[in-house]
Amino acid sequence: KGLVIAFEPSPHELQRLLRHLRLNRCSNVYVESIALADFIGIAEFYVGLGSHNALNSLQNPPKGIPYRRIVVPVTTLDRYISQRMINNVDLIKIDVEGAELLVLKGAKNLLQKLPHPIIVCEFIDDWMERFGYKGKEFYEFLREHKYQCFRATNEEKLQAIM
Repeated sequence: KGLVIAFEPSPHELQRLLRHLRLNRCSNVYVESIALADFIGIAEFYVGLGSHNALNSLQNPPKGIPYRRIVVPVTTLDRYISQRMINNVDLIKIDVEGAELLVLKGAKNLLQKLPHPIIVCEFIDDWMERFGYKGKEFYEFLREHKYQCFRATNEEKLQAIM
C-alpha cells in the first residue's frame, strides 16, 4: 500500500533500478532522475567508472577513482514534497557518497514534523570531508532536530551513538 520515491541522478544506476523494478513488477515505486541536496538548480555530478560505478557524488571522487562528469538537476526534499503535496513520509534512506548532510539540510521542514520519519543512512567521514564536514556534524544536525542516532553492531543490534 505504501509509495516509494527513489532519486537517482546517475544514468547507469537509473537504468539498473528501472530494470530491477520491471523484473520484480514493483508498481508502487516512482523514480526521479534528479539529485537531492540543500539547493535547487543544476550541478556537476561525478559518475564512477568501471568497478567504481556505484561511487557517484556531487563532489570529485578520491584520487584514483575514474569518473566522468555530467550535469544533473538538483532539488531539495522539502521542495519535492511540497510540489507533490506529499503529506506523510515514514522513512528516508540516504546513500549519497558524502552529501548526507546536504540532503538533510534540504529537508529541514520535513525533519520538524512529528512523528519524525526514520532515517537510514551509511556514511564515511572521508567522503563527507570532501563536502567540508564530518560525521560528528551530521549527528549534531540530527540531534538539533530531536533525533536519536544509532549504529548497527557486529552482533546485529542497535547501539546508541553519543
